Amino acid sequence: MLPGAAQAIARCNRLGIPIVLVSNQSGVGRGYYGWSDFQTVQAALAAALAAESARVDSVLACAYHPEAGGRYRVANHDWRKPNPGMILAAAERMKLDLANSWVVGDRSSDLAAGRAAGLGGGVLVTTGHGMRERADALALAAERYIVHVSATLEEAVKVPIRCFHPVDC
Repeated sequence: MLPGAAQAIARCNRLGIPIVLVSNQSGVGRGYYGWSDFQTVQAALAAALAAESARVDSVLACAYHPEAGGRYRVANHDWRKPNPGMILAAAERMKLDLANSWVVGDRSSDLAAGRAAGLGGGVLVTTGHGMRERADALALAAERYIVHVSATLEEAVKVPIRCFHPVDC
């Protein structure tokens, strides 16, 4: 887990901000690992978060990919980011207010999925792939879609909190 991630998530939990993990998992579709392996990683993540009084409220994952095998071989599935399917499904299941929701990710496709879903904004975290994705992410900014870039997840969650919970910043 990235340094400060559990604390950032715990802060959102305390403020009543739902945390939803949406993840492309082409490795499952391409047979590199199975759903049980994915679930093992999620269980370890949940345990590490719980040790820091943090939790993820929902996890959605997409194994569809143009190079996958069998039923997962789909060129442009609605759930595969940058498409908004996973976000829209989470919003429906959890009764989320999309216009007041944000996406945080390390790829521009994460932010593109948020924009396509009608979210209020997105924050690109420059860990992982983020620095290479910066220009593409910033290009997604629009009148009704705010884009920020942050060096850490802990810094990233401060952006939507300032916008929607200014007293708590």
